[in-house]
Amino acid sequence: MDNSNPIKKSILAFNNLLCQCTRCPSYPGHHDPRVYCERGKSPYVITRMSCLCPTCTVWKLNGFAETFYCATGEAPKSRI
Repeated sequence: MDNSNPIKKSILAFNNLLCQCTRCPSYPGHHDPRVYCERGKSPYVITRMSCLCPTCTVWKLNGFAETFYCATGEAPKSRI
């Protein structure tokens, strides 16, 4: 992601407010950045317990289809 683009930064900041990653049973902790569907996978080991992606507003608004972005990387449909 291009961190110098102010529009992309604004979208990510808004999505960060809606994100549920820190509530997810698979969240790795360590103050890991969230919004994996837009930002990319976590540098930490992900233990796949369950996934909250389908209940997340960011996921729904963007029409994402996959889950466990924390382990696999950003969504192919990511607009950021």
